[in-house]
Amino acid sequence: MPTDPSDRTEHPRHDSTGREPDPMGRWIRSLSADLGIDDDIDVRRVLDVARGAARGVARPAAPVTAFLLGLALGRSGGTAETDLPRLADRVEALLPADSAQGEQGGD
Repeated sequence: MPTDPSDRTEHPRHDSTGREPDPMGRWIRSLSADLGIDDDIDVRRVLDVARGAARGVARPAAPVTAFLLGLALGRSGGTAETDLPRLADRVEALLPADSAQGEQGGD
């Protein structure tokens, strides 16, 4: 066990009950398992694309854009690891320039 606080992860993998403290992480894993999705998903990238659509197009465009990105990924026959970056790049190229891509932070 690390003694230096800088060696600890910012978000512990499990809390004292053995459950993950991150509700979104639990939700994604549970939903993925139920839907039969084995791929590791770059959640940050999907959220960045959705944020860009919300800011550059309209707020309701965020979930629709994420859905269309997922639909395109499914139809590509590839995996999230290999094809998500390519498809996300295509979506981001279509967004207005002022959609502030690459920002980190909470919306």
